[in-house]
Amino acid sequence: MPVPGDKMLGMSFRREIGLLLTVAMAAACESVSPDPAEMASELPVEGRALTADEERRVVEFTESALAALERGDHVTAGRTAEATLELAPRTARALAVLAMSRRARADAEDPPILRLLNRAEGELRQASKIAPDDGVVALLHGRFLESIGHVSAAVDRAEGALVRRPDDPDLMELAARLRYELGDERLAVAWFERLLRVQPDNADALYCVGTCSLSIAATSRDQARELALERAVSSFAAYRGLRRDDADGCLGEARARAELIPRDETAREPGAIDEVLELFGHAARLDPASPRADHDRGVFLERIEREAEAREAYEAALRRRPGHVSSLLNLAANQAAAGLDEAARANCRRALLLELTREERRRIEDYLAEPEGDPEAEEDSETIGEPGRDGATRR
Repeated sequence: MPVPGDKMLGMSFRREIGLLLTVAMAAACESVSPDPAEMASELPVEGRALTADEERRVVEFTESALAALERGDHVTAGRTAEATLELAPRTARALAVLAMSRRARADAEDPPILRLLNRAEGELRQASKIAPDDGVVALLHGRFLESIGHVSAAVDRAEGALVRRPDDPDLMELAARLRYELGDERLAVAWFERLLRVQPDNADALYCVGTCSLSIAATSRDQARELALERAVSSFAAYRGLRRDDADGCLGEARARAELIPRDETAREPGAIDEVLELFGHAARLDPASPRADHDRGVFLERIEREAEAREAYEAALRRRPGHVSSLLNLAANQAAAGLDEAARANCRRALLLELTREERRRIEDYLAEPEGDPEAEEDSETIGEPGRDGATRR
């Protein structure tokens, strides 16, 4: 026979269990990863009509949220964006800021929290649908896509927005930089040059035009090659005017000018070689710990058949960094070609102790396998070096 109060205790217990189940279900729903496409198809509800004071606050909150995001304060950015959305749920820029704040929270974990990333992508799709012509929304959406590794989608987003906003420098910079990262040098140059028309002192854009032009020249011929090299020279020279203490710009200009010097001595302009050598020297002085300038000087000197000076350049590079593979291999090849077989073999054995590619290791072992003084060994020595291992710096 139940004691008094048993029925009440049973009802209380069931209510408690029901409450726990409700909380558990809510938590489970919160942890479910949303579908960005579904979110984009269901926009936030329309807000009520705002007073003039509330409209002013929406503008102020949105600007504050963007400013917080720009300075890296993602917590404040997210909270301010949420306050904006409480007043006006379809404020596209606030949605985009909130999404970027979520992305930062997701990235703080290892691995990143997928549900936060998906929600952020969904919010950015919503923002883009609400305000398709908004450059800020497009910029944040593109940056988000880049941050999650969807670089091709990011560049499509940026370039699509530029159809509507062709003079937006931030979108131009994003499109140019993404094309640069994808290795689409010609498209990158086109965007960077458009950007430079509105921001002529943009040093990073000038540098990127220079490096892209060097890459384009490497796969071009005749007039197209010469035009690309001339563009590289002018871009690096302008960059150096803005960043005088930067070795990369000096080295880039030296490389471009070196490529413009013809192999035919009779076709060379007086002083052109000295100008290139001075640029390499200046780059070495600006970055004394790096072997790149001396290495490239050696490559250039070999191209104009000044082999003894090239050996000195490679040796200078190795004094700066004894394990610089390309300088060591080029020095060994140069020594072998000059009949300095013992020194060449010693440097090849030294190179075998370093981190080499499989092809590099094979070439060296083939050379060392031939007897000293053998004509085949001299022929093999021509393939030891590789002047192209250290290309123009991509940043």
